[in-house]
Amino acid sequence: MSTSTHAASRGIQSDNFKALTARKLSEAEQRVLHAVRLGHARGQADLSLTEICLLMEEQLGRRVSSNQISGRVTSLVAGGHLARAARRPCSVTQAPQQPVYVVAKQTGLSI
Repeated sequence: MSTSTHAASRGIQSDNFKALTARKLSEAEQRVLHAVRLGHARGQADLSLTEICLLMEEQLGRRVSSNQISGRVTSLVAGGHLARAARRPCSVTQAPQQPVYVVAKQTGLSI
């Protein structure tokens, strides 16, 4: 029985995403995660790609496009660092987007 190319490709992608969770975050992923946390600190419950770009531009002092960070967001979601929220209009473009937010991690239990 042969496996279709599509199924094999999905398996490779799944393995790649699992590998992302086992390694440390890249510098680019850390910058994206920091921008989302900054948005939370400023009262935003979730952020679209465009909103993340604006925060990163403010922090880095240079232009950042959503194409540059979409892969980082995807890997952070796959790694469980970010989660996707319900679709809503972006506050900048008004286009419907599925924003992300930082997943709360439990650090420990005290008795």
